[in-house]
Amino acid sequence: MMEALVGPTEGQDDRSSSRAKQWESLLDKSIGNNVGEDDPQLDTSNGVTDYETDHEYERAETPSEAQSLFAGFIARKIDGFTLCPACRLSCRSENVHEDRDRAIALLTRGSLIVPSDNLFALTKLLEDQLQKVIGNHSLNQDTVFQALYKVSQIKIPLIGCNDHAESLSKTVLQYYLVTRASQMAKVYNRLNNEKKKKPNNVGRIRGCVSYMLHCTIST
Repeated sequence: MMEALVGPTEGQDDRSSSRAKQWESLLDKSIGNNVGEDDPQLDTSNGVTDYETDHEYERAETPSEAQSLFAGFIARKIDGFTLCPACRLSCRSENVHEDRDRAIALLTRGSLIVPSDNLFALTKLLEDQLQKVIGNHSLNQDTVFQALYKVSQIKIPLIGCNDHAESLSKTVLQYYLVTRASQMAKVYNRLNNEKKKKPNNVGRIRGCVSYMLHCTIST
């Protein structure tokens, strides 16, 4: 999945290498963005479309209950991202927020995890940037680049213990953006395919009207 979004493309090794370097640069900037002198710019010469517009279009808002489920999913994935017990514990919470974690409280059978406030805040920030990009542009292969560029311009909450906060936050940042963009693309494609399969009701109505007119004229 990652290769399809930022990795090599046949016949475009130089461009793909440039995209991969830019991706890493934006990731590093997103995690350590207290340094502002060498801020990476979104390089549009390698095919990445600049997302900047003069107008911020209306965008979808992800409900906090859904965002909590996303964050809880990430909290479980973190067990595979790190072996550090402190990092794993720091991304979970025993306190259930009545509104935010309502879906988890209703659906859990021991398999759903309540995310920590920091993890929830990080995933919500990433989700917001994705939605902003999609609100201004259609979903395409540059969506995660554009979202990551937006993330690199703001300060983000880090997760994990003091020793691993930067590396774990970087892993989660990358995984969340790529996974959510992929999920959105699947939903978009499914809706598109369903739309194409719908019968042409307008054509049917016109056919019925023509038939009725023909019958009326014949009589």
